[in-house]
Amino acid sequence: LGDVYKRQALVGFKNGNEVCSFTTNKLEVIRTTTNSTFDWYIKGNTTALATDKDSISYKFTDKDVTFNVIETNEFGCTTEQEKTIGIKDQPGNFSVVAGNPLLCSDDSVLFTVSPIISTSTYDWSFTGNVKEIKNKNTSGDSVYVFFNSSIENSEIGKLTVKQTNTQTGCKTLDATPFEFDITTTPERLDSITFTGSKYICDGSTINFTAFGGKAQY
Repeated sequence: LGDVYKRQALVGFKNGNEVCSFTTNKLEVIRTTTNSTFDWYIKGNTTALATDKDSISYKFTDKDVTFNVIETNEFGCTTEQEKTIGIKDQPGNFSVVAGNPLLCSDDSVLFTVSPIISTSTYDWSFTGNVKEIKNKNTSGDSVYVFFNSSIENSEIGKLTVKQTNTQTGCKTLDATPFEFDITTTPERLDSITFTGSKYICDGSTINFTAFGGKAQY
């Protein structure tokens, strides 16, 4: 009889046991020898996902997936290991509600997600002439946005909100930007004065004059 060669044993996977739904993730084995090859299958399927690969990238849906990995050593001996990857939920869908999508410069407007999900946190980013963003609360589901007063003409701004499920750590994949207009507001008046006596009689008139600003009065 010739020599007997033992099958190799898979040590395990470098990846964890759970991924977020609808994401693409890399799965990788930990080698026990430099001379083995690895073939990847979905459990129950006979068509290989990949052959002679230490790792694969796989796009998950919202269902758990069980992989079978067959290791073949240099002598043709094989061993098989099964690995189930669980799915963690993405945050729920939401939209953005603005106090007024047509804004004036130097104003602040409250933006709020709807519906508000108690197990989520929210991160906001803006483009446009934004001076400051303040959270209304700790979860960040509502923010006050303060706009600069240096806007000369109407301009389009965009905000993007990314939601994180605090229970699973999963984030929204693609946050759709919300567009809003910022319109020019007149500069503040330097002063308003009036001419004539500070006392007026019933039926008489008094003249007021505004100084500063650029708009018509």
